[in-house]
Amino acid sequence: MNQENNNAQDNSNPLYNGIVNALQLMRPAAVLGIKGLMKLGEKTKTLTAYAREEFEDLVAEAQFERMKQQIDEEQKE
Repeated sequence: MNQENNNAQDNSNPLYNGIVNALQLMRPAAVLGIKGLMKLGEKTKTLTAYAREEFEDLVAEAQFERMKQQIDEEQKE
């Protein structure tokens, strides 16, 4: 088992070098992907806040219309 660990840390091991090189090559793409996800999260948060505000406005308008209708009906009686 110790020999396997030593081989994994040995810089002359082609598998180790290949993995290290692959990780180094993928790092910029990973950073770019994470930045994109963060921007998407910000946009989603903004869109959600906008949609919530619009929904609250619709509810308030519906409540007003309902109250107005009830008052009109009471005045007719």
